[in-house]
Amino acid sequence: MWNRPGSPRYWFHYTERTRARAIVASKTFKVGTKHTKGRAGVYVCPYAPGSRTEEDLAGRILDGSYHEREKLRAVVVLASGPDITFESDPDTRDGMRHLADPGSLVELPNQIVGWAAIVDGQWQHSLTLFDPLALP
Repeated sequence: MWNRPGSPRYWFHYTERTRARAIVASKTFKVGTKHTKGRAGVYVCPYAPGSRTEEDLAGRILDGSYHEREKLRAVVVLASGPDITFESDPDTRDGMRHLADPGSLVELPNQIVGWAAIVDGQWQHSLTLFDPLALP
């Protein structure tokens, strides 16, 4: 259902479940403070929930890291533009990013369309992902 030819482009920000819900509820992304300036921001990928195995997804967006696998259990779905645009992330195989200062807030009122999370081994999606009025 995502990123079919002729349809709007969607991006996926993988994170922990509580963080995904908070981002969607506030329509705001708080940039982490662990990254240095010039490397902090909003990171996304083109892979919809369930379209890749966890192992493959980790290799593509986390460089195979095991210590951050919890961040692959929930996702925020964003439409392309108009709030921000993404550019290629040279540090990952398939990632995209929007750079912002560490600790800053990135407003996404027109871009976030919903979230999904793994519950009992299955991806479950927020109703907004199926509401044509909520989709761009």
